[in-house]
Amino acid sequence: MRHPRLCAFLAWLYGNEATTGRILQQNQIIFPAIFWPAPENAPLDPDAVLGTFQSAPATSLPEVFELPGQTYLRNLQKISPGLWNGRTYCMKAFDLTEGRPTLTCSSGHFFDALVSCDLLEFELLSAFGEVMPEEEAFPEFCERLTLRGTLHALGNPLHHACGRSAAIGISTLIIFPAEGVYHVLLRSCGSRLAYLDKFFHTVPSLMMQPMLADERMEYSVRHNVYREYLEEVFGAVEGEMPYTPAQYHDIYADPAIQYLQNREAAGSARLLLSGVAMDLLKLRPEICTLLLIDDPDWWLTHRQRLRPVTMVDSRCGSAANLLERSPATPLYAIKLSPELELPTGLLCPERFTPPGAAALCLGLNQVRKLLLYI
Repeated sequence: MRHPRLCAFLAWLYGNEATTGRILQQNQIIFPAIFWPAPENAPLDPDAVLGTFQSAPATSLPEVFELPGQTYLRNLQKISPGLWNGRTYCMKAFDLTEGRPTLTCSSGHFFDALVSCDLLEFELLSAFGEVMPEEEAFPEFCERLTLRGTLHALGNPLHHACGRSAAIGISTLIIFPAEGVYHVLLRSCGSRLAYLDKFFHTVPSLMMQPMLADERMEYSVRHNVYREYLEEVFGAVEGEMPYTPAQYHDIYADPAIQYLQNREAAGSARLLLSGVAMDLLKLRPEICTLLLIDDPDWWLTHRQRLRPVTMVDSRCGSAANLLERSPATPLYAIKLSPELELPTGLLCPERFTPPGAAALCLGLNQVRKLLLYI
């Protein structure tokens, strides 16, 4: 559910809490996310967003989360028996260092994120489905959100992760030329809460997590993007966990990564930080990056190895119609206008994940400045 009134409620609740951050809006449509763009004066390497890292013990959640969290996790495991309690990198604090968004991080586990951040979304959507409050009833509606209210009492949840395991996600927008026109690459994904719905997300999009026993070795946005680039764009099979050091180096021996790194060295591909976003449904942070590929041979070289791609032009219609027309397609290459704009009506909160929408908007704004000099 991404009802406009729900998005308006979250903007009302958090709009004044975000120091220098902005509620995500496009064409006066509110999305359930807040974003902090990367500074415009100089493009940043994605790893510039990472502050200090502290290996931490298991997250201690408030007692009020315990019983509903256990029930929620059991239900998820019935639906998805393969859920894996992998390690994660988590936000401890978020601030702006000389205008640059910076995340101070610790380690955590995926199930702790589910029974804290994802549980917040479940509580919110359940309560909103029962009441659907008008704006004047927003303060009263807040009283129904026991878990969220508990976190708010511990401090500003946009800048501190007290009381939850705020696992960090990464959403990367790939922009590339095909047949002389720039395209964005998106993927379709499901939701743990709306099991029959499909959403658009950027690709690769991932949970930032270590696969090696030495979690400090993979404390890198760039490395995590490379790993998921192979899996989500090219369909590489994820190896057994934890990785061995040999598997770590195998990523960099893959021809697709070597091709990309060669283009980066030549200046015809750039992986840049575009900003940080907060999914207001889950109160979970997202590092947003842009992979801008100027090399026209990238598409010609890789299209046969890529996962199946649906080419989409400006007449695609709504996001819902597009997802319904090609439900089995994992990837979509969306043609941009000469002004690097999406097709009209495609971007909507009902069919885009909050971090995906944020990464898409941040990346497009950034690429217009880089390519159109605006």
